Amino acid sequence: MGGPSPKEDCQQINVVATGNQLTLTGPAWSLRWAPPEVVNGTPPGLSSDIWSAGWVCWEIMTGKLPFSDLQRVPDIMMRVVEGQVPSASEDKHLSQIVRLCTLMTDCWAFNPRERPTISRCCDEVKWVPSIPPQGGAPSDSKVVANRLLLQMGRTHCLNAGYHHAASLFKQVLDSANSKEYQKERSEALYWLGTVSVARCEYPAAEEYYTQAQSAYALIGDDLGQANALRGLGNTYHLQSKVSEAEEAFIRAQEISGAAGDEHGRASTLCGLGRIYRFRSNYNRAKETFSEAHEIYTRIGDVQGRANALQGLGSVYYLLSKFTEAEEAFRGAQSIYTRIGDDAGRAEALLGLGNISCDRGRYTDAESTYALTHEIHTRIGSDRGQANALYGLGKIYLRQARYTEAISIYRAIKAVYTRVGDEEGRANVLYGLGEVYSNQSKYDQATSCFTGAQRIYARIGQDEREASTLCNLGDVYRRRYKYDEATSSYTEAQRIYARIGQDEREASTLCNLGDVYRRQSKYDEATTSYTEAEKTYARIGQGEGQANALCSIGDVYRRQSKCDEATSSYTEAQKIYARIGQDEGQANALCGLGDVYRRQSKYYLAISSNTEAKEIYARIGQDEGYANVLCSLGDVYRCQSKYDKATLSYIEAQRIYTRIGEDEGYANALCGLGDVYH
Repeated sequence: MGGPSPKEDCQQINVVATGNQLTLTGPAWSLRWAPPEVVNGTPPGLSSDIWSAGWVCWEIMTGKLPFSDLQRVPDIMMRVVEGQVPSASEDKHLSQIVRLCTLMTDCWAFNPRERPTISRCCDEVKWVPSIPPQGGAPSDSKVVANRLLLQMGRTHCLNAGYHHAASLFKQVLDSANSKEYQKERSEALYWLGTVSVARCEYPAAEEYYTQAQSAYALIGDDLGQANALRGLGNTYHLQSKVSEAEEAFIRAQEISGAAGDEHGRASTLCGLGRIYRFRSNYNRAKETFSEAHEIYTRIGDVQGRANALQGLGSVYYLLSKFTEAEEAFRGAQSIYTRIGDDAGRAEALLGLGNISCDRGRYTDAESTYALTHEIHTRIGSDRGQANALYGLGKIYLRQARYTEAISIYRAIKAVYTRVGDEEGRANVLYGLGEVYSNQSKYDQATSCFTGAQRIYARIGQDEREASTLCNLGDVYRRRYKYDEATSSYTEAQRIYARIGQDEREASTLCNLGDVYRRQSKYDEATTSYTEAEKTYARIGQGEGQANALCSIGDVYRRQSKCDEATSSYTEAQKIYARIGQDEGQANALCGLGDVYRRQSKYYLAISSNTEAKEIYARIGQDEGYANVLCSLGDVYRCQSKYDKATLSYIEAQRIYTRIGEDEGYANALCGLGDVYH
């Protein structure tokens, strides 16, 4: 049979304002459930049914008709046409089920095209805590009561109401004490583990998850076992027990894969992604989180999608891909906000705060960290509060507000110690080491960096261990403890080589070269710089390659190997010019100018230094400009052009005075003294 004719489809509509039933078929409709466009004359369609479905949801949850406070047709029509719908957040009961209420209010979008599709509605409802009708089962059945308590507990848990959730789950545990209630007992144990994790009570969480796994095994519930193993994996990971976490996740993945459980597989992929991220295996972590995101999208789990986006954002951030990280964090934050997941929202905000901090947007970062701290304080997460304060400590460090940074780091160190967060404790020691190093308090800096390095080594955080060793090397180098500096840099370089961090390995080799050069160990310095230069060339890091070439040129110049120095400086200068690094190009030209002066090639020396001077002037680099004036003064003095030399030194002296560069000022005075002599 065909559909209705145009004439049948456009029958006159009778508006009934007081009817208490929703018309589901035919061209007629009921005003209270009708969307604005239908009231304005547009024929009903699928999008108008979605609007009406939202009101059905409202009726079920509140027991009220749409616009129950109005009776007159004009009043109802005005409300509908203006799109004035209730706010679920204003109702204390509805605000407990944010996920469902958000879907309901999305159905009331004024623009029909912005309303959710039927498939999205089905997908989202599927993941809301619920208990199906029991048919002929008596309503006071212990099974029904326990199932209801479990779903109520899940709702409180999703809204960070951990105290109420734990109370409900314990009621189930006390009630389900015989064999026929093992299913409910298993789930209560699992959710008590989840609540314990949220409260940073990790030993208790391990105990609950282990008991849950055993209980699920007794009743042959494989998927339940996988859930408990994932819970254990997360708990181990939060305590930096990475090997145990990976083992638990792999066992869970095997069970989920064999059972064809896509949701379980995606959840486990997120757990494994965090392990790979912890181990600095960023490419594998990105692939794992991406695969989880695809699965969650396919099965319609928006919270899972947010979790995967959060993981992706953290990987991009660690790779310094801030644009991609920000996009992922904002996507996660939007979902978490919509479904009422405060803990997830706070984690996304923390990621955004870290990006703002690293971009130097300290005001934005500080307000974001403050909001993150506020959310974690409200939901009672000590670890979350400490993470937010750690971000504030980073801002104070970068703003040279050292007293405030030390105060914050010391406070949160106690929190991390109390909750058993080894990685957090190491991070705080690392931060304190940076503060003391910047204050030239090298004994305290050495103590903090050494403590951090030992923890990172113990928990297998290779990249952070290598970074800490580099900072230790810097401290030793400043104190002229070259043997200790060499040892620290060498160990860091080996770690970076092992985990495939090529650019950081090359940077550490350059630091080693600097230590050898300071000790006049020119062969070792040349070897380190050359190895770094080759690595930079291989990975396409032009600026790093040019910097290494300049360092090689400096070593050759000190050895009076002028031809080799000229070759290195010339190659570096070409690379700087190609990539548009003006200051680097000017520095290389200065090195060339000094080599030419030593070879008495004064015309070439003046040409190189003059070109460098023009670049420094263009980019406003006053110190570089003054340095090159001194170099020109040296050339003119060698040529016995004393008037030109005097003018160059005097101009350099004036610039050094203006910018407060005492050492440069002294060098210019020495040059003038030589001229007068």
